[in-house]
Amino acid sequence: MSDDTNETPVISSFVMPSSPADRKQIMDAMTEISAAMTRVEGEKNYIKETIADLHEKYKIPKKILNPFAKVYHKQNYTEELGIDSDFETMVQILVNPDA
Repeated sequence: MSDDTNETPVISSFVMPSSPADRKQIMDAMTEISAAMTRVEGEKNYIKETIADLHEKYKIPKKILNPFAKVYHKQNYTEELGIDSDFETMVQILVNPDA
């Protein structure tokens, strides 16, 4: 590689941007992505701790609480019907308390 700062380095199968502004934009994006990943880790820990607390307090198995949390979030209960009868019964009781 020469000392010419305008030369675009080639890395494997792509061309690395040579512009300092482009490189800064990439690094700024990586900083933001890293911050987002830190937030995601925190949220995953919160979910895990909350599931553990519910399990401890109500003795509902975690293998039931975890899928319920996912189904509740995605609102795809009908797609999950019939997979597990305990899960189905619990969701029906919690989602439709007046039924």
